[in-house]
Amino acid sequence: MTLLDPEKQKQAKQYSRLSRRLWLVGALFSAIYALAWLFLGWSSSLRAWLTTLMTDHWSLPTGSDWIVIALYIAVFGGLSAILTLPLSYYSGFVLPHRFGQSNQSFKDWVMDGLKGFAIGAPVGLILLEPILGEGGVVPLSEELVAAAAALSPLLCLDEIQTGVGRTGSFFAFEQLGVRPDLVTLAKGLANGLPVGALLVA
Repeated sequence: MTLLDPEKQKQAKQYSRLSRRLWLVGALFSAIYALAWLFLGWSSSLRAWLTTLMTDHWSLPTGSDWIVIALYIAVFGGLSAILTLPLSYYSGFVLPHRFGQSNQSFKDWVMDGLKGFAIGAPVGLILLEPILGEGGVVPLSEELVAAAAALSPLLCLDEIQTGVGRTGSFFAFEQLGVRPDLVTLAKGLANGLPVGALLVA
């Protein structure tokens, strides 16, 4: 019969507890970061600045909205990555070494992070709501949605409020001239019952 080492069990529990706490801190930071961008006006300010930069300084023609979206994602995601770097370093490198869970070198840890970014960046997901319903009714422009569809990540349209004939066509995206990769549906499906669906092209 194999006996478990009580000291190792204690260390495993401590490692697990610290990992969960660090994950919670990271999730809370991400939520606060996203809410700050929305409610402090940073998002609209960045979009306006990038649009001005493209039209006034770079003299790019209309229909180049995909560049604004790509730059927006780069600034938003890059700033988030820089701000969470200390937490990522501690939870992904220092903590596993402290508890003997990893023998990876710092160089290999950095290379794994770069590989993850290189794979994750083009395989991401763009999530848009065809008509924003919070804080007023704000339909997205056809140009913006077409620009998002032209990027390499998957395009998911949130039709929870606008789908199932609520905007004149069965899906709101039909009026925008795009075909998304994913569509979410809910409210109009079952007339108030808690039902949802994800359509995949």
